[in-house]
Amino acid sequence: GSSIASATSLISVIALQLAFHANSYASSVATRADVSRTDLSYNWWKVSSEAEKRNRSSPRRLEITSSR
Repeated sequence: GSSIASATSLISVIALQLAFHANSYASSVATRADVSRTDLSYNWWKVSSEAEKRNRSSPRRLEITSSR
């Protein structure tokens, strides 16, 4: 029974840490109100397109970075 109790306590600690990190992340995102959702999606599109170009130009570098 002690192993089950320790497992549940460990799970609860992890859940608390995850909730704390999610809350702090959400608050930090909320404080940056100047960044709108459209800007975020545009930046994401720009980053993904740049990554696509880079992958096409140098496939070897992608393998090195992914293996690390």
